Amino acid sequence: ASGHAVAMDFMPASINLSFEKTVHNALTESGLSEWLCKHNVRNIIISGIRSEQCCETTTRVAADFGYKLNFITEATLTFPMQHKSSGHIFTSDEIKQKTELVLQDRFAEIHTVSSILEKFHNTSIIHASE
Repeated sequence: ASGHAVAMDFMPASINLSFEKTVHNALTESGLSEWLCKHNVRNIIISGIRSEQCCETTTRVAADFGYKLNFITEATLTFPMQHKSSGHIFTSDEIKQKTELVLQDRFAEIHTVSSILEKFHNTSIIHASE
C-alpha cells in the first residue's frame, strides 16, 4: 500500500491479497501460514527490511514450520548498530554477513537475486488467484 514495494515482472499485475504482520516474524498472527498451508506452498523466498530482525526471525520460524527457505540477502536491508557493552558499531554489511552465517545450511539456502531467479526460472509459479 505504501508504494515502496514493487512486484517483479513474473508476479501478477494486481495482487489483491495482503497480510498484516504484528510480530517480528511474518507467519504467526498474520494468517499467512494458514494461507500457505491451504495453498500447499512449501517453498518461501525471504526478503525485506531488518535482515537480522524480521527477516531472520521469519526464516527461523518458517524452518520450524517445515518450509523450504531461500534467503536473499541482497534483497534485505538493515542499518548499522552499536553494541551496548563494547561500543563497537557493526556495519550493515557485517550484520548481513552474520545473518547469512547463522542461517546458512541450518535454516535456509542463501541466494543472490540472480541465483534465485536462475533457480526458479523454469518453475511454474502458482498465483493466489489460481
